[in-house]
Amino acid sequence: MDDRAQISTGGETIAFDPIDGQLYHASGFGTPNTGQIFEKIDPVTLTATNIPLSVDTYNDATALTHWTGNMFLLGDLSSKLFVVTSDGKVRFLSTLDHIAKGLVFAGTPPTTCPPAANTLFGAANQGPNGPSLLYQLDPTTAAPTLVGPVGFERVGGVAFNASGTLFGMGERSDGTDTNVLLTINPCTGQARK
Repeated sequence: MDDRAQISTGGETIAFDPIDGQLYHASGFGTPNTGQIFEKIDPVTLTATNIPLSVDTYNDATALTHWTGNMFLLGDLSSKLFVVTSDGKVRFLSTLDHIAKGLVFAGTPPTTCPPAANTLFGAANQGPNGPSLLYQLDPTTAAPTLVGPVGFERVGGVAFNASGTLFGMGERSDGTDTNVLLTINPCTGQARK
């Protein structure tokens, strides 16, 4: 039987955010904010707060999980993987070889932070306008190890200053292509402007 036949055409998924203690719910298909909704739900009061969706569009959410900071990973019925922020910015990340019907992280994150002084870092961009990811690179083999999402797009020119702060240039992930100077956490990959 085709995987698509087993999934509701309404696209329903939830995830818990351990940082803000809220449940996040993605539902529906079609036009964002009309056919598709994204909302957070207080698990104590069950109050739902709508979060307007912007930038990219997914097709029938099938899986959602908290990734890091204010970012979630969302899988959809067309086998695509997106980064969705808790304020509703959706950015295409990658195409999967299957339909994700559930996403969850297992295990304990690495504890090798702060990184050693000789650690090599690089940013990779998912397409010309997709989200950026921070990687540690083995200087001998160039093998990458994912650190995490930066939270911005088109990040490049990463460099440490003398006091050990990692900087990079990038663009906001809101579709405006606004350039920003970032400070990047080398332990999580998350950046601030």
